[in-house]
Amino acid sequence: MEISVGSRFWLVVYINCGPEPRSARIPSVPTPVRVAALLLLPLLPAGLSGQPALRRRIAAIAAQAHGKVAVACSLPGTRLDCDLNPRAHPPMQSVFKAPLAFTALHLVETGKLGLDDPIRFRASDRILPHAYSPLQDQYPQAEVSIPLRRLLQLAVSLSDNVAADLVLRALGGTGVVNRYLEACGVRGFHLRDGEAALHRDTALQYRNWFEPAGAVQFLRLLSDRSPLTPEHTALLLEWMRDGAPGSARIKGLLPAGTAVMHKPGTSGTEHGLTAATNDIGLIALPDGRRLAIAVFVTDSTAPDAARDAVIARIARAAYDAALAPSACGGALRLLAVCKSANALALEEMNRRGVEAVTVVQEVASGALLVFAASRPAQLDVSTLVRPLSLAKVFLAASWWDRGRPDPRGWHAISLVNASASPSPR
Repeated sequence: MEISVGSRFWLVVYINCGPEPRSARIPSVPTPVRVAALLLLPLLPAGLSGQPALRRRIAAIAAQAHGKVAVACSLPGTRLDCDLNPRAHPPMQSVFKAPLAFTALHLVETGKLGLDDPIRFRASDRILPHAYSPLQDQYPQAEVSIPLRRLLQLAVSLSDNVAADLVLRALGGTGVVNRYLEACGVRGFHLRDGEAALHRDTALQYRNWFEPAGAVQFLRLLSDRSPLTPEHTALLLEWMRDGAPGSARIKGLLPAGTAVMHKPGTSGTEHGLTAATNDIGLIALPDGRRLAIAVFVTDSTAPDAARDAVIARIARAAYDAALAPSACGGALRLLAVCKSANALALEEMNRRGVEAVTVVQEVASGALLVFAASRPAQLDVSTLVRPLSLAKVFLAASWWDRGRPDPRGWHAISLVNASASPSPR
């Protein structure tokens, strides 16, 4: 992020550093000041992320699945790195029912559907000879009308296959779901077939896929900046929290009483091979934040319990990492910077011609926000930044404008014309 205010120039660097903090004043660099700024996080080497041990642990757990495993996670304020094949295209199975309900609730809000609308369950809608469907078990002859609200609850909380297909028909087909998620900025979601088609031909399940990174993006959207009303967002999260299937997966090894809003998905097993064992969800942390995680196990030869255990252990590893104290936690009190932050800031200062550094720390996560400025006599590591200074105003506005994001989502170099007055907020 670049900021220019009068003759002062700022370089803002977001660093979530791993090594222990040490007190250090960063020396000034006697080079001409120039307008130069960069959002640096995407350029951080892996060793500075503080999370390589988590990735290694997840990879070791994944090996026990005896198949392909894809993982992604996200936590606001923390560069939590548990990526393992995050752009893979695993068959999602019933995971799609959460985005399905998300889309249906949007159509309710636009007036195209109503939660109390009766949806006809016809005899031709049955999935025969048998599919998992409490609705079909209750009405084996069909020919009844069911309120949309009840169908959504069955599809999300109980993973009812027939109910999901009835919702798909009511909202206009799979393309409606794909287009709405894309309009919401969710990438890597592809829904082509409903449950009846998958039961006729199991090979079709590979055409319905969800990238783990996209699944986490969907979860973050739902949790942090839902386009749905608060009432409908809470309703969907309630259905996800009350879900009975998949309780041994993300929830399996978490502390008792931990709230998890999740949607699992599971295929059948043919000739010893299980195509899909999945779970995506939001884990409520003790500090009030929500950890988003998606784990997909594809084409596994491991037994049911082993596949569930892989997901549970990966979720617990991410949970523990999310709650681990920052190695930079004492930096604010010590007026210190981490060794890695110090080295990186010096490198950028020399390369871009800025002359001094001061530090602001994000208290909740311990992450450091490093500012370089053009007045080394007045600004250095030990300088206290006034609460309403321009530095903090620009910092807060930038962070808030991006929806308080996980910084891993900031990928672009940003050039800011700060000579113009910022718009009031």
